[in-house]
Amino acid sequence: MPYAEEELTAVLRNFSGGASPNPGRVDQVVRRGRSIRRRRRGGVLAAGTMAVAAAAALTVSPGPGHQPMDDVVPVAVRLPLKVPLPEAAQRGEVVALVQSVRRQRMGEMAALRFTARSANTLFNVRCAVPNSWLITRLDTPGRPGSVGRCGPDDHVSQLDKQSAGPGWVGSARTLEVWVLPPQAPVTAETSPSSVALIASETGLWDGAWAVGIYDQAT
Repeated sequence: MPYAEEELTAVLRNFSGGASPNPGRVDQVVRRGRSIRRRRRGGVLAAGTMAVAAAAALTVSPGPGHQPMDDVVPVAVRLPLKVPLPEAAQRGEVVALVQSVRRQRMGEMAALRFTARSANTLFNVRCAVPNSWLITRLDTPGRPGSVGRCGPDDHVSQLDKQSAGPGWVGSARTLEVWVLPPQAPVTAETSPSSVALIASETGLWDGAWAVGIYDQAT
């Protein structure tokens, strides 16, 4: 609480043993007190300004990508080392993970270049965000592709010689995979050839995902 000049005079008189204080000393104390109060007010205003600026930055800064979805499951992108063959699951036949790619954001493409080792090549995708859009495209004649949804569980598809062509085994192939957020403007009828344009319009969203190629061990 600031002191009036009369109160300061009384305080100085007490400290000087009852003698009347020097008027110049009183003025000096008053000026110093005013200077301290000005600095304090300036510090409070500066701190308030910095707090407002920081709050604004947190509110409007988009960062490198959009905020993660509420139902992200971070551990769901760890792919299993082996998966059963769809038609042979009852007999316990499995294929092993031979190649994989991980991404931390939806809207980025992953390209897997691999050589088919058998007629039972599979690919598997796991997405941290449930109901994410999954679009794939394979570099075989006609560039077959698929549009569907993915989530924390396995999403297994088979890439065999019957669907890819007679020269499947031993051929070098490239599988392009896109994962887009659930709200992306995608439908089951969307052409995989248009996914790059859709992804550029949707932007990048936080949400990890992984894709792996599974085949017989060499």
